[in-house]
Amino acid sequence: MRSLRTVSLIITAALFAMSCGTALPAPATADPLAGQYIVNGGGGALDNVKALTDAFKTMHQTITWQGLADIGSPAGVNLVVSGEIDLGYISRDLTDAEKGKVVAIPIGASGTAVAVAASNPIKSMTKDQVAKIFTKKLQEPGGAKTAAKELRISLASFYKYAKGDDLPRMEVLRDAQEKWDGVKWDLIDVSQITQKKKIVSPEQFVLSFLQEVREEDVQVAKIGPKGARMLQVLLNINFPR
Repeated sequence: MRSLRTVSLIITAALFAMSCGTALPAPATADPLAGQYIVNGGGGALDNVKALTDAFKTMHQTITWQGLADIGSPAGVNLVVSGEIDLGYISRDLTDAEKGKVVAIPIGASGTAVAVAASNPIKSMTKDQVAKIFTKKLQEPGGAKTAAKELRISLASFYKYAKGDDLPRMEVLRDAQEKWDGVKWDLIDVSQITQKKKIVSPEQFVLSFLQEVREEDVQVAKIGPKGARMLQVLLNINFPR
């Protein structure tokens, strides 16, 4: 069974710029983006957002990111609306009630699937099977709050998994087996689930992010000077679904 979730950043406005200049050094100027930004939201988008913020900080070293925690998609939207955080991220589409309050910019898709060997007589692992383990944790001391903290997920995400509304990320399933006594996924070898490698350079991030974009998906929206030796280009990019 596969669950595919739209991964979006929630912001009030966005500007994507590509700059190029001559070999001559330009006068040092303060980065207009310098400062501290608070970013929180849904766990399904967290890995994508961490890669994005790491790459952005490499290009703008005077920026400090705070948060980057799984607080659930609804909380991510609500805190942007209230102004308590600067950016939010969600792993679903905006609800009708949320539309118009924030702007969602898709940055990719996060897929979760449970693979079953062809020789295995059990041909699928349903959300109900995964949910049984999470439901049992509700009856233990500390309940959902303690269990969610152990897996570093939000309470909202925990209850979604317990109800069978969604599948956890593979990293969450791995942590559940390693940290919870008596848990063993019959169809998953958690030793094969490793930590994802971090993006180490802006170039690496851009190439991995744009590798599926075709030439016809990119439209130059605006070109203009920025300072004496810099050209600023505003691009509209249609990301494949």
